[in-house]
Amino acid sequence: DTMDVGVTFDEPVTAASASDAGNYSLSAGSVESVMFLDNNYDGSQATPGMEVQGVVITASGLSVGESYTVTVTGVEDLKGNVMEPTTQPFTVSAMKWSRPPSPLRLAP
Repeated sequence: DTMDVGVTFDEPVTAASASDAGNYSLSAGSVESVMFLDNNYDGSQATPGMEVQGVVITASGLSVGESYTVTVTGVEDLKGNVMEPTTQPFTVSAMKWSRPPSPLRLAP
């Protein structure tokens, strides 16, 4: 069974680097795939201050209610700066993400 892990970024990143499954690791389980999400971070269609970019990581080997960490590395911003390894804790919820066709661009 697979679980979804959401990760958001605090600045615009490249879709290519953010959607590369090799840029994510988990303290347990395996990263199966990564789906990039973007609601037009440049603000052209998003409400100012409500811009969001992130990914949904589909992972196997995780259990609902258990706590793990996700490490993100190698994600590049639009200026070419590469993210240093960053580790964040999370707890798996029973929520499942809807799977729209890729690539996805969200609008408010």
